[in-house]
Amino acid sequence: GPDMRSNVISEARILAKATGGKLCLVGRNCNSRGAAALGLNLKFNEVMNKLSSGALKAAYVAGCNPARKQPSLADALSNLEFLIVQDLFLTETARLADVVFPAASFAEIDGTILAKDQDILPLQSAIPPTGRPDWKILADLGQRMSGQGFDFSDSKAVLVDMLAYIKRMKIEIFPHIATTKTSVVHSSSRASIP
Repeated sequence: GPDMRSNVISEARILAKATGGKLCLVGRNCNSRGAAALGLNLKFNEVMNKLSSGALKAAYVAGCNPARKQPSLADALSNLEFLIVQDLFLTETARLADVVFPAASFAEIDGTILAKDQDILPLQSAIPPTGRPDWKILADLGQRMSGQGFDFSDSKAVLVDMLAYIKRMKIEIFPHIATTKTSVVHSSSRASIP
């Protein structure tokens, strides 16, 4: 990701070679392709402009570090009445937060990731979590705020709901999902769109 030291890739290559594994670079932020495909980034620049102008009183920042990317935003984030950050690390942005929700990394969760060719690939946890999956943090928060549609039991339920949303909204970045039957093998279950 954008916060890693410059030698992390070379160290990861050495580790992959030593363990007989493979190195897979997933992009700037771990599942930014999936977030973009669902339209979660459409108003990012608009929100950052509102933040810079002081038009926002509160913000919920998940999985990004705008204070590092644009240091001028650190002042705007500091001036918010309330800032929540959901992240893996105590980033520059997280250090400014009133509340930090510690998220789990891809290696700690069961879930999915969107591949370069737009296939939805399963993830299976490899290590015990130190944080909580993003979906669980948001579902618990939504339930505590008496929101509707946050009653997911596990990541499989999130996947089924996400696939139904993609089909219902006919999201164009997934033309093969919206128009044909697509299956995703996830752990021991299979979710599909007819």
